[in-house]
Amino acid sequence: MTQNDHSKTHEQGIRGWVESRTGLNLLLKVSLDEPVPGGTRWAYVFGSGLLFVFISQVITGICLALYYVPSAQNAHVTVAYISKQVAAGEFLRSLHVYGASAMIVVLALHFLQTFLWGAYKGRRELLWISGGVLASLVLAMGFTGYLLPWDQKFYLAHVIIIPALIFTFIATHIYLFRKAGAAGPILASTVTGAASSAPAQAASATAPAAATAQAREAATAQRSSPVMQGEHIFVSHGCIACHGANGVGTPLAISLIGVTHKFPHDQLINLIRHPNAKMKAGGMPTFTFTDPQMDNLVAYLAQLHKPTAGAGASQASASATHPTPPHKLTAEEQQGRGIYVSARCSTCHGDGGMAGTAAAPSLTSTASELPPDMIRHLLEHPSIAMQSHGMPPVDLSQQDLKALIAYVRALRYNR
Repeated sequence: MTQNDHSKTHEQGIRGWVESRTGLNLLLKVSLDEPVPGGTRWAYVFGSGLLFVFISQVITGICLALYYVPSAQNAHVTVAYISKQVAAGEFLRSLHVYGASAMIVVLALHFLQTFLWGAYKGRRELLWISGGVLASLVLAMGFTGYLLPWDQKFYLAHVIIIPALIFTFIATHIYLFRKAGAAGPILASTVTGAASSAPAQAASATAPAAATAQAREAATAQRSSPVMQGEHIFVSHGCIACHGANGVGTPLAISLIGVTHKFPHDQLINLIRHPNAKMKAGGMPTFTFTDPQMDNLVAYLAQLHKPTAGAGASQASASATHPTPPHKLTAEEQQGRGIYVSARCSTCHGDGGMAGTAAAPSLTSTASELPPDMIRHLLEHPSIAMQSHGMPPVDLSQQDLKALIAYVRALRYNR
């Protein structure tokens, strides 16, 4: 073994030791690996650039503060001393002065970009408000700093109060940004936008304006019904992952069709809130739904036995009849199906990805027709429309991701 090999092994040993005790790699991945819808572009650099300029201002400002005397008699004198006597003093002061101007310019560009991109919409209102507060503080910082060469009236505000507020709101701004996620480009991809299956959008593509408005009103009324709200609870809390699309049952859990006839109302609610030993052994968690939520969920369960429930019933029938693609899955596709189940993709896309739910469409006629590279990109970087329906970025090894893509592609045989 060469000396380089010994050095690499030693380095890996140290990194592994630190990682096992700190989880530093995961922390760095969560902090720095931010998926950007539509891919990276120059229009997105202004926020990071603004933070970089601010850090530069803090560093150069601390260096200048070591020599500056905040008094009416000595303010201008000490500034002249910094420029003429201190080593690299003129460079530091120039960097600080021009950095202040650059900060205002980059701030304006950042504000313009977020406004034109509509990045203040879609659960990003607080992000926009915190950015507005930060902009005001930056302007206040520039105003108070401009007066420092002559007197000390705003010295306390400039070096303590305003910086403390800026650091606080920067932390708040970054947290809200990571919480909401990147807004992405002005226009969503036409490929990814096609995944939406909202009734109002379907109506708007085929009907006049008046009919579209009526369809939207009908869709809104339908979504606000107890049954639809109960279906949302059923899907969003992962019940569909075990009980299947429309409660038809899977190898993991029994069918829920007719369950409201099997158990009295109060007993059924008690079982949902306090599962028995057999249910817990099957992985049933304890739910703390409110009374209205529980009533909506029971209303949804009550209509599962009706064969005329509409599209949902036909999807349930299809899922029950064909729980897996009819062709024989390869070993890689079988591995991908296991990943699909373990990652609970069926929560939104239905059992096997073939039925779909109110939260997401079936994968048989959309993702299965896309090339593997496009599916990979969408899994790792979901579009804005996908994120708005709860689709998270997929974090898998390359081998597991390849197997999952192979399974999704195999669904085309079941169209």
